[in-house]
Amino acid sequence: MSGLLLDTNVVSELRKAHRANASVLAWYAGVSEQSLWLSVLVLGEIRRGIETLRRRDRKAALALDRWATIAATNTAKATLAVGFTARARDRFR
Repeated sequence: MSGLLLDTNVVSELRKAHRANASVLAWYAGVSEQSLWLSVLVLGEIRRGIETLRRRDRKAALALDRWATIAATNTAKATLAVGFTARARDRFR
C-alpha cells in the first residue's frame, strides 16, 4: 500500500471548494484520488470540530455533519485505522 495520508487541515481546506487556498487546490489537482488516504484520527478531529460547532451554530454543524458522513462513506476503503478501529472515530468527541 502506498499513497499520501491527508492531514485534517488539508481536508478542511479542500471542503471550501472555490474558496480554498489556491496552492492547496493546485496540489490536489495534480494528485490521483486513488493515492489519497485518510486516518480515523482525521475523521475524529473533524467530528470533534462539528460537535464543538454544534453548541453555538446547530445549522452549520448539521451541514458539516452531512458532509462528514458522505466523506467518511466515500473514503471508507481509503481510511486507515491508526492504532484503533474506524468505529473509534465517532467516539472522539
